[in-house]
Amino acid sequence: MRFLITTGQNKPGGTLILEYANSHHFKARIKSWLTGQPLLLTPIERRSLTNIRRHTIPFVNHAPLAVIKLLSASGFQIKKTLSVSNFRLPRLKQILPLKVLLSLENFVQIPFAAGCIGPSIFVLAEKTSPAGRLDK
Repeated sequence: MRFLITTGQNKPGGTLILEYANSHHFKARIKSWLTGQPLLLTPIERRSLTNIRRHTIPFVNHAPLAVIKLLSASGFQIKKTLSVSNFRLPRLKQILPLKVLLSLENFVQIPFAAGCIGPSIFVLAEKTSPAGRLDK
């Protein structure tokens, strides 16, 4: 998870913009359905074994429900969510002009956010209360 912008995030009224890699994106759901493997709520490490041994920067995918729970337990209320990078398919980039892809991306960011479809999710959250317990 990347905290992109935080302003007074520890005080009521503070703002947080968070970006995270979504482990429950569309392709992961299709794969889960085809293989029968469940989608996990725990963070999923995506680095290769070589990069893990080299102690490179972690690349972890997160389950949307786990992120929502963590934000809520930390006293944040989600104000807006966007699903981004929805059209990463190389073949699609070869077929459609960039302007068309950008228009499609802009059009689907809010509706796809409702189902957390995309591989990357942005969250705008506001601090509304002190942090509570994480086991709630």
